[in-house]
Amino acid sequence: MTHAIKGLASRGTVEEMILEPGEIHVTVVSPAGPVFQGVASYLVVEGLMGQLAVAPKHAAMVAALGIGPLRVHHSKENADRYAIRGGILTVAKNLTTVLVDEIIAPDAVDAEAAKKGLDEALEGMRNPKSAEEFDDLLKQRAWYQAQLALVR
Repeated sequence: MTHAIKGLASRGTVEEMILEPGEIHVTVVSPAGPVFQGVASYLVVEGLMGQLAVAPKHAAMVAALGIGPLRVHHSKENADRYAIRGGILTVAKNLTTVLVDEIIAPDAVDAEAAKKGLDEALEGMRNPKSAEEFDDLLKQRAWYQAQLALVR
């Protein structure tokens, strides 16, 4: 996916950026390149065991990411929203990096294709041939649901 990097502002580079109280610096990168780099109030992302929230002064951590939403909040009412599939989250001081395996923004979702994929995954889950196939279908279902949630 190629699109402009959201969040880049007049504050300069990460090294030059001076954060206000209540802010974190967020960088989101996919295999296709940077997706977002800028300041946020907090972010919420889908981890392997549920959602994770990162706010200012969060403890340092590294977490594996699952399939689901990524929301970079600029305020309670204003957030950049994405669907992600896998990756790693790192937090160190007020620097948060989200390295994703796959990401999609709301304007890139093909709702018809996502609905079709979801229906096919749900149908396949009725009679899976193996535990591995069932696990793959669960992941497909989560991916299509995350995409459809962006456009609802």
